[in-house]
Amino acid sequence: MRRLLISLHLVIFPLLLIGCESPADDDGGDVEAVSITDNGTHYAVTLDYASGLSPREMGEAYGAAILEAAPNFEADLDAYIAYLSLQFDYDEGMRRVGELKDQIPADYREEIEGLGAAMSADADVPGDGLLSPNEVYALNLLSDIRRTCQCSGLGVYGSASDEGGPLVARLLDWDGGGLLSRFHAVVTIRKDVGSVCLIGYLGHLGAITAVDDDGVFAGVLDSPTGRPYEVEGRRSYVLDLRYALETCDNLDDVAAHLADGSRDYCYNHNILLADTDGVAVLENNFSGWGDNMHRALRYDDSALNAGVEWNHDDATAVVNSFVLKGNHDNHTDAPWNTVRWQYFSQAIDDNGPTIDRLELKSIATGDVYNPGNCQHLTVFEPQTLELEVMFKPVGGGGGVFETITPDF
Repeated sequence: MRRLLISLHLVIFPLLLIGCESPADDDGGDVEAVSITDNGTHYAVTLDYASGLSPREMGEAYGAAILEAAPNFEADLDAYIAYLSLQFDYDEGMRRVGELKDQIPADYREEIEGLGAAMSADADVPGDGLLSPNEVYALNLLSDIRRTCQCSGLGVYGSASDEGGPLVARLLDWDGGGLLSRFHAVVTIRKDVGSVCLIGYLGHLGAITAVDDDGVFAGVLDSPTGRPYEVEGRRSYVLDLRYALETCDNLDDVAAHLADGSRDYCYNHNILLADTDGVAVLENNFSGWGDNMHRALRYDDSALNAGVEWNHDDATAVVNSFVLKGNHDNHTDAPWNTVRWQYFSQAIDDNGPTIDRLELKSIATGDVYNPGNCQHLTVFEPQTLELEVMFKPVGGGGGVFETITPDF
């Protein structure tokens, strides 16, 4: 195990931390702003704002720490961008990045700017083995500039949970190009109020899969409607989701933030949410051809579109489609959605009437699990903050569950 600590009073910004003591350090030493530990399957990262750094400075320190901990970071992620550019025009991606920048919350924009400044390239050139600031933006805005995933999830609570409270599982199926699995990361951003743990990748500062210190869980899922892409005036939903997790203490408020009509996004999407009271899905459907498209939470007993059945109390499933009554129907004619939906329904019947952690893990590693494409599989229990993650191994194949302790 390789452990790297960026101790900023020794490395960067020497005057900022004078007299700033870590509350966890009985010897009165300075707070370490950035900590990176290589755990083999993933990097454990802590960004601690008790250090006194500004978001820009935190981004710069994080970038420097990444390059020290993962010397191939720039070369491999530039190769990933070049790989994606074979499927999606690079220049168009950079144009979309330029449109989205100004709509990113200011603190996150500063973090990304700082991270980009720590990289080596000034010009945007795919395949040069280096990363430019704009390419760092692109990696952070991947969910907003191109479609990336086919994901799924299931949560149980109340009468369906054998654990005494909600339990949720989520599969992230992204095209990693054989490169992303080298940089799995669990990134805890520690603040006095509103700490959050991001399960994603080194250098990614948005919420792909995330939990906060109040026990709120969130995982994003693509849900395409076929409408033309629009970027002008749009925001990043993975960065807005991080903000909601940092400022809200329950799934309803997180959903309300993302569903607010004042916030427009490039892509329709779902967000699987859980807290200590239950599990629900935000169907963020704002464009398409539904009879009554709306951005709303779906519960176990919500009215669904014709032909869609869900007959399970206190259990909620999600795939890459909308099913709320009136929303765009990208479900019934999409076998990749209906088959997984039916699988979850049958699995609840087969494992019920209550489902425990082991059974939920068994369901999540069943027919919906694709070891070739599943970047991570997360199981979370909000009431205990118990988090388990199975990371896609670098060499391919299936992984093993690891217990992760968020460093709140």
